[in-house]
Amino acid sequence: MARIVSMQALIFELIMFFTPVVGQLIVEFAHWRLGLAITAVQAALTALAFHLFQPETLDPAHRRPLAFRAVLRTYAGVLRMRPAMGAAMAMAVAFGVLATFLSSAQPLFGEVYGLGWGLPAVFGGSTVFFALAALANARLVGRLGAARMARIGLASWAVSGTLGLAVFASFFAGVPPLWLLLVWLLPTLAMFGILYGNLLATALAPLGDRAGSASSALAASGTLAGVALGAAMAEIFNGTVLPLAGMLGFAGVAGLAAMRWGGLGRETHARGEA
Repeated sequence: MARIVSMQALIFELIMFFTPVVGQLIVEFAHWRLGLAITAVQAALTALAFHLFQPETLDPAHRRPLAFRAVLRTYAGVLRMRPAMGAAMAMAVAFGVLATFLSSAQPLFGEVYGLGWGLPAVFGGSTVFFALAALANARLVGRLGAARMARIGLASWAVSGTLGLAVFASFFAGVPPLWLLLVWLLPTLAMFGILYGNLLATALAPLGDRAGSASSALAASGTLAGVALGAAMAEIFNGTVLPLAGMLGFAGVAGLAAMRWGGLGRETHARGEA
């Protein structure tokens, strides 16, 4: 499961990092409203593709009604489970890092470092490191287990974020040379490619027939909470990399604590889920 979810996460992440490049092209050469039109067309085409080519695989006897109260009860039931809540909290801080980077990338690289059209190159470099991290995860998760891989990713954030915060604040007033920032940031940020799929797979492994509902609940709650964290960090952006470094360190520590609280640090299901 962890391999499959990781590859799904890789596609999601690559598209997410490619999107700002398209957005910049739209802003430069067309009206910003074209972005909204493209989003609407993409959503319609995706809905049509699911309707035509993605049939429901769940046995009719086990399907739940598509009603607001039924869906809400299912989500509430999943999130009352301690492993699911631990995973949701860890995923929330992971998405918080991603949202912080996406919200601060333009003012940081475009205004502070003056990259302008070099900004798409930063996103392009990010996708390369994300892809490498996902491929490494696909090879290692069968031997180490999804929970252990998630712990490795979170621990790297805790260490890298804390060291980055200390070094950049002490020696560079929060604005290190661009090359140093990229050497530190791109491999560190790529750990998200390891975290998302492994956290989700670890949480879903013991849930059995509720895995589908649990996957939706965890992804939705983690994403919403992460976006809220990213929005809060965007408000305190001060023209330096310190908020991003601080968010990375916080996410690593908080994610490890959430895994431990939810019992996700145990390798009980790691081999089966990989």
